[in-house]
Amino acid sequence: MNHEMKVSRIERPFEVYCFSDRWDGGTALLREWTRTAPNGRVDHCGEILFHTSYGSYAYTWSSMATRLKHFLAEAGRRGECGYIMGKFAGSELTEPDREATANEFRKGVIERRREKRLTKDQAREDWTMIANYECDTIERLVDAVSDTHTFDANCYEHVCTRMKPAHKHFWENIFLPLCKCLERELRPVEEAAA
Repeated sequence: MNHEMKVSRIERPFEVYCFSDRWDGGTALLREWTRTAPNGRVDHCGEILFHTSYGSYAYTWSSMATRLKHFLAEAGRRGECGYIMGKFAGSELTEPDREATANEFRKGVIERRREKRLTKDQAREDWTMIANYECDTIERLVDAVSDTHTFDANCYEHVCTRMKPAHKHFWENIFLPLCKCLERELRPVEEAAA
């Protein structure tokens, strides 16, 4: 797509929200605007940028049915962590979860034993290997498990992930408090309009 990017100076600054507690802090910058499509439809747009002790996050929504503040407050109220954090962190959102993955492998041993696809001795051997295997990476655990009676080289489908701790703490300690602040801020406006 070959087009010229329009650059403009914004006279009206971002709205600034500051966060602080005993240990952590940060700043959020929020800007909203509208854009009228050729068919007359009005799209709400907005961007939010965070610089916090948990990291920096930013995203721009270029077409929404509602104002960004309403959208964010509602996302926080509904607990849409996966969607919002996916926008902020993308493929860096999650990491392999060794304990949950080991539990999935254990479930596989139990399931295959119940199905009589493993002997008692094979199941015990696989269970012991999974329980005692110490490794520093999920890849090494998967490599070891792929050599068991229970699994083969396709055991990556059993790998579990979790949200990286910094992202989880950002969601809980920065994003959700901002959403509550936005709800309080919007409440009098909504009540006055009713």
